[in-house]
Amino acid sequence: MVMKKMLSLVISAMLGISGGAGTKATNAKKVESANNTTISQVDKKSEIKKDENKSSNKIKNEDKSKSDSKKNTSDEKPKTSSITVSNKLKSLFEKATYGMTGAVYTPVAVLESSNSSYLVLCKVEIAVPNATPTYALVSLNEKTNGNAEITEVKDSKAEAVFVDAPGGWREVNSLTLDKEAKAAFDTAVKYSKYEKYSPIALLGQQVVSGMNYQILVRTNQSNDKSTKYLILQIYQPVSDTAEITAVYEFKAEK
Repeated sequence: MVMKKMLSLVISAMLGISGGAGTKATNAKKVESANNTTISQVDKKSEIKKDENKSSNKIKNEDKSKSDSKKNTSDEKPKTSSITVSNKLKSLFEKATYGMTGAVYTPVAVLESSNSSYLVLCKVEIAVPNATPTYALVSLNEKTNGNAEITEVKDSKAEAVFVDAPGGWREVNSLTLDKEAKAAFDTAVKYSKYEKYSPIALLGQQVVSGMNYQILVRTNQSNDKSTKYLILQIYQPVSDTAEITAVYEFKAEK
C-alpha cells in the first residue's frame, strides 16, 4: 500500500515536471512569436519610411531639375549653332535687297537666329565711286509669304578690303581661328577690358613685320541688354607678344 502511494507520487511528480516544461516551451514560443511580430512590424514601418523618403527626395530632385531647366532656358539667347551662311539665307538676302541701288550686302557669317529672324555679319559696299567696303551687322526678317526685309543695319568702320598682294589684307579660307590667331587673341586681351569677349570669326590677316589679325568678338555682359559685337585688330610681332591696335564698334544708322 505504501509502495503504491509512493509510486503514485513519483508518477504525479514526473507528470508535473513534464507538463511544466511543456507549458514553459509553449509560453516561450508565444513570446518569440510576439517578438517576431513586433520586429516585423518595426521593419515594415522602417521600410515604409525609407520609401517615403525616397519618393520625397525624387520629387525634390525633379522639381530642382525643372527649376534649373527653366532658369537655363530663360538665360539663353537665340544664337545660332553654326555661323556658316546657308543657301537659304543667301536667297533671303537676294529677296530683301532686290531693287536696292544704294548698297550691296554680302552675308559673311550668321551670328544669331530665332524662328524667322537673323542677325548677320555682312560686307557692305556703298554704291558710290571709290567707296571702301566695310563690315556691318544686318538684321533680317523672313516674312510669312517667303519674302524678306532688312529691318536694321549697324555699320562699323572696319574695312573689308582684301588684295592678293604682298603686304595687303588677305581674306581667309575659313572663319575659324587657327591656333596662331587664337594665341594672339588670348595674349592681346589678357588683363584688358576685352578679356571676357569670345572670338567668333577670323575675318582677315595681314603679313607685316609680324602678323595683323582682324577678329570678330562677342560678349554678353551683365550690364548689356543684348549681346555686344566688336571687331578687334590685333598685331602680333615676331615675338610671343600681341596687342590690340584698333577696336571697331557697330552703330545703328541715324
